Amino acid sequence: MGCTIDHLESDQRVRVLASFQDLSGHEVQAGDTGVIRRLDADFIREQISIEWERKGRPERLTFALRSRTGPGNGRMRQYFEDLGPEPLPGPPKGDAPAVTPKAVPPSPRTSPSPPPPTSGKSLGERTVACACDPAFFRPVMSESVGVNACMHCGTVTATQAVGDDGRHTGDAWTAYLPLEIPRDHHSWLARWPRIRVIRRHDILWPMAAELVREEVIYLPAKQRFRTVEDLTRFEADREADAARTPRGRRLRDAGTPSAAPPKDLATLFGEFRILWESLQLQASQPLPELMRYAQRRSPGRFVASELILERRDRLPIVLDALRSPDPEWQSAGHVLALALQPTPPEVISTALELLEGIPMAPSVDVPGRIAAFGRFESLVLLLAELRARDPEVIAVLQRLLRKIVRHDTHLVDPLRTTLRVLRGEAAPPMSFLP
Repeated sequence: MGCTIDHLESDQRVRVLASFQDLSGHEVQAGDTGVIRRLDADFIREQISIEWERKGRPERLTFALRSRTGPGNGRMRQYFEDLGPEPLPGPPKGDAPAVTPKAVPPSPRTSPSPPPPTSGKSLGERTVACACDPAFFRPVMSESVGVNACMHCGTVTATQAVGDDGRHTGDAWTAYLPLEIPRDHHSWLARWPRIRVIRRHDILWPMAAELVREEVIYLPAKQRFRTVEDLTRFEADREADAARTPRGRRLRDAGTPSAAPPKDLATLFGEFRILWESLQLQASQPLPELMRYAQRRSPGRFVASELILERRDRLPIVLDALRSPDPEWQSAGHVLALALQPTPPEVISTALELLEGIPMAPSVDVPGRIAAFGRFESLVLLLAELRARDPEVIAVLQRLLRKIVRHDTHLVDPLRTTLRVLRGEAAPPMSFLP
């Protein structure tokens, strides 16, 4: 679980090639070996974290995202050698009884904090520690964090997912271990709405998860349903409302915690903290602060972008963000461009201008790719999602296709797919949730 950074991923044994020190002062020597269990990139606090097992004990390493030295995005191969996969042990045999998360007294932790301990009792494939029909189970605010709730009895359970995707063993499985978290932390997390993802937009080619937009509906934390049919009808009503009401407003209407998150809330639940912080923002706050929360990887991007688009100078903000050399502002610019409806023609012309100006210099880290392949792909996807069907757009993309084929063949398929979309010839998206 978590993300992939360069050649590193979860459940992987590595050897350290060069000594380094992380932000917390942990010193790691060349020759050390360990097993990576989770990687994360926090684009709000601008940190990369690696949770690994070294010398028989778990450890968390953190690095500045913008640092140009030490382990980081694009430099992991200089510091870690891949020794192959090392999946966790298989799930316990037999059905494990449902258990209630055990509360432990709050204790001071440094930031970033280690993940909470597990109870050691597997729930099997169930994500909530209750005996209700799993059809009632819904994620609390995020599918990726591991907090789920039952819409019938109200039980909320935080879990750690363990398993094997079967790529190397041929035996795919997932099990959930309840986490032991302080009672006040559990209570605060339980106040967030439950969600259901109703669709994901335009997965037109294999792309990074951050480029995939999703639409969700929110279910109030106090809502309960007697039958699955009642829940289904309620969600259908919310789905109809999602087409008319901005996502940030729908989240506020569903109800969120009024109190600040516990100071020692585990880093694992950082998405909740960031989303709560975004809900405290005002449209009148300094623009750089709003833009930090509006970028693609921010859980609060839809809240912050709606605030920015309330401003009278919203169009110049969007165009300046798209043109910015700062990746964080570029990312926020794409979020804003998609939310600004109807799409002003200046957004389309700016995207074309930027695409034509991208240099074809080769990447020093990835053979066969241009250095700016991420920016190129992102702008192409923006034009596809905006359905910019102007003949000038198609002409520019055709010129770029003839040019890019000589420098980066990986970008040929995204360009061809976008041209089919804009001509009205595209096949259905690769993935679509009903």
